[in-house]
Amino acid sequence: MLRIWRRDHSQHGLILAAAGVVALLMASAPALAYGPGVLAKMTSSTLKLAPASLRGVLTSYRKYVDQGVRDTIDKEGRQPGPVLVSAIQEEITQMSELPKRQAPFEEVAYRFGRVAALAFLLNDPLRDSSDPKIIAVREDYAGYMERKLPKMPVAFDGYDSPPMQGDAGSYFQQRFKGQERYREALLFCYYPPSGKAVSSETFDDRSNAFAVVQAIASHAVSDAAKMWFYIWKAMDGDISATPFYQAVKDKQ
Repeated sequence: MLRIWRRDHSQHGLILAAAGVVALLMASAPALAYGPGVLAKMTSSTLKLAPASLRGVLTSYRKYVDQGVRDTIDKEGRQPGPVLVSAIQEEITQMSELPKRQAPFEEVAYRFGRVAALAFLLNDPLRDSSDPKIIAVREDYAGYMERKLPKMPVAFDGYDSPPMQGDAGSYFQQRFKGQERYREALLFCYYPPSGKAVSSETFDDRSNAFAVVQAIASHAVSDAAKMWFYIWKAMDGDISATPFYQAVKDKQ
């Protein structure tokens, strides 16, 4: 823990000073590892995976999708995982009612953007952590993801890898299990065995850090695309032209 030595040298003063520094770090550091370029790419990638009928609507109202993403990131970026999962469950319930009340397309697009943002947040292994080492590298890693954007491939995990069965809480609990290894891989890159912290400027494209960039983006987009699909399906939307879905149906 960081400490500031006070002239009174009192233990109480040291504790207060340390708490103040950590609080300042947590307040000033970014809440997540996504910059604007990364968010835009992940949103566009999610759109490409959407059923054709949904993609047509959301492309026409893209600015509302983007607004839903930005607002959700800004308002809920610091919420703990369980709160975000509850928010997704609430969105799924409410969005099933949109066709019944003939909601305007602007609202539909905004709500789909909100769902995507919640999926992005839940897949950020650096976000929901109070580890001082994680807090210290968030801003640098966000910049690293932005710099690597042109080289960042986004792969779809598939509808059965893992399958979105049961409620959102159960699904994301499975996702959370894999995030610890991503945090460990990043910390190894930032804090090598020498013990001296390094900048992402020292990473190359064969590093664990770059592999984590690809994994984070791919999982986030895959989860957003899956939720969009199942929400659209629940709204009685046309899913006949959904990328990568036919292969899943053929196996059933």
